[in-house]
Amino acid sequence: MACGDGEFGAAQDAPFGRLTATVAAWDLPLAWLGQLAPGGRMVVPLRLRGLIRSVAFERADGHLVSRSAEPCGFVPMRGAGAYAEQVVRLDEGGSAVLKIDDPAPADADALRRAAAEPGPVAWTGVMMTAQESFCPLDLWLAGTGGFCRLSARPQPPGAGLARPALASGTSAVRGPAGFAYLTVRKAEPGWASCGTGQPVYEIGAAGYGPGGGDLATALAGEVRVWDRDWRAGPGPWVEAYPGPGRGQPAGRLVVRRRHCAFAVVYPRQAA
Repeated sequence: MACGDGEFGAAQDAPFGRLTATVAAWDLPLAWLGQLAPGGRMVVPLRLRGLIRSVAFERADGHLVSRSAEPCGFVPMRGAGAYAEQVVRLDEGGSAVLKIDDPAPADADALRRAAAEPGPVAWTGVMMTAQESFCPLDLWLAGTGGFCRLSARPQPPGAGLARPALASGTSAVRGPAGFAYLTVRKAEPGWASCGTGQPVYEIGAAGYGPGGGDLATALAGEVRVWDRDWRAGPGPWVEAYPGPGRGQPAGRLVVRRRHCAFAVVYPRQAA
């Protein structure tokens, strides 16, 4: 047994055929990569723009490719591998916050002012039942510029922000002085419940502040694209390119960290 900062692995016992992390990692430490045996597998709860996916990586042509990527929740990594996301409180009580997993600084004052300037909601016509998961949609939207997450405590009708799609964490996008996020409303009578008997909700995008309406329109458009092209199709895979010779990762979402660059890649659609 070794006791120390997990960022540096356990070189005295390497190489390992299997490496499993039980904390949410913002990056893949080079020590882990160096201690993974040829043909080995590394399972990591990986943070990608605030979303955590348990990714099973294997080596492939100088980089790593996921064999699975499933939603999960873990406490963030501490020590040398720690990374703190930006948290912008949108009101004095902190009942609604934007969580930004991006090193570019946010203008917190401008975003707080934007919260008091609601615009019209861009409804999408895309329906979900109460039992469906937003996780596939969230990962698609993470490839949108300015992606962040909004968390909000329940508020009385007519007070505060429009209802977030999920109070615990809803996909959002931000601009220099405005933001938009997913909201839902109960579908009109007559919409099928897919045989589940569950309530059906329509997804929309609520915009706030200067440019918030445009952000909401763009976010709603991305929801429609996901519904049309990817909702019923195969999910994406994740690639990791370690070290200084990282190659040129390409995908719907590309994020570059200190040790690795990551790409979320959707399969090409049939012609």
